[in-house]
Amino acid sequence: MGILDPSSPLYGASGRVGDLVLYQVDGKTYFRRHPRKVGKTASEKRILQQKRMVGAQTLFLSVKKCILYEALNAAAREQHVRSGYHLFLKRNIRAFGENDVIDYSLLSLSEGSRQFPHHFHLEEGQGKQVRLSWEMQPELSTRQENDRLTVAAVFPDEPYRIVILPGVDALRKDKQASFLLPVEGSGQAHLYCFFADEAGKTFSPDRYLCVDY
Repeated sequence: MGILDPSSPLYGASGRVGDLVLYQVDGKTYFRRHPRKVGKTASEKRILQQKRMVGAQTLFLSVKKCILYEALNAAAREQHVRSGYHLFLKRNIRAFGENDVIDYSLLSLSEGSRQFPHHFHLEEGQGKQVRLSWEMQPELSTRQENDRLTVAAVFPDEPYRIVILPGVDALRKDKQASFLLPVEGSGQAHLYCFFADEAGKTFSPDRYLCVDY
């Protein structure tokens, strides 16, 4: 892997050129050699890893379209990881398996230095209504009380699409939230709950919940 000089005619390009793969990260052009074709003797472990990579990259396309992209990039800077994309792969590659199987309980969609509240749990709801509650740590009463709850969701009919749920209007200091799942569809909702500061620049880790409705 290397970095192209801005004077290179290939600077700013993306894709494959000959045996090189060009890609952009934070405004810089990186290159790496395209891997040789894997023969029939490729190990099952390598094949599985390739399938996992395809699944993770597909879901990341949805991450890039919402606030989770900001959360991962912010966490990557804090942890000195190259980018939010690389952090996402590091955290989530093992959640993907063969035949498009995803273990949603292993996914981590938000990272960050802000604290996640204590005793965060799902209350008994009714139908498509979701009720959450948590405790407010005394030491955060002034510094993070206005952090806003955000809920990302994945539904079985679109397993590689992440939706930021509308109608979630709760702050950390409220210690509870109530909202409705989308009217269309039924079955399961995989929820990833996290908090962000008022400016939407720093975030907490997320908490996974599975809701049947």
